[in-house]
Amino acid sequence: MKNEDMMRSRFGLEHCEVDEERSKEECIKDNLDIIIQNSANERSRYQYYINNLFDNGTVAVVDAVSAGTLGKYFLEATDRCGCLLCMVISNVPDYSVCDEIDCMAYMGEDSKYLPKLSVHKYVGGLEGVLTSDAPMFIRFSENGEEYGGQS
Repeated sequence: MKNEDMMRSRFGLEHCEVDEERSKEECIKDNLDIIIQNSANERSRYQYYINNLFDNGTVAVVDAVSAGTLGKYFLEATDRCGCLLCMVISNVPDYSVCDEIDCMAYMGEDSKYLPKLSVHKYVGGLEGVLTSDAPMFIRFSENGEEYGGQS
C-alpha cells in the first residue's frame, strides 16, 4: 500500500503527499484538525450503523481470548447493555477490564505471562484460522451504510 493510500484509508486525508522530504508524522501533524473531525464524523456514522443492526436488547460480544477491552469499548461506543463471551479470559494485570463488564469464559482464566492453556499460547495462529481474511470496513455513509475505504 502506498503512503498516500494509507493516509486516505486510515485518516480520510485525500491530498497528503508523503515522500522522502515529508514524513507520515509530518503529514499527520499538519492535518490533525481534519483527522480529529473525520474521526468524530466516522464515530457518529458508526454508532448510527451499529445501533440500527440490533434491536434494543442485550448484545453479546464474542472473542477467542480476551482481556475484556473489545467488549467494554464496543458496549461503550454503542451505549448498549451486554456481555462478553470468550474461550479464555486473559488475566493481564493493569490491562484486563473483565471485572468492569459481564464477562464469561468457556475455559476460564489464563495469564499472558504464565499461560497454562495451549489456546492462549497459540491465540495468534488460532485467530488467523478462525477469522475472516476479508478486509474490514472502516467508513460509513451519512445514512450509516458501508462504503469504500477498505483497509
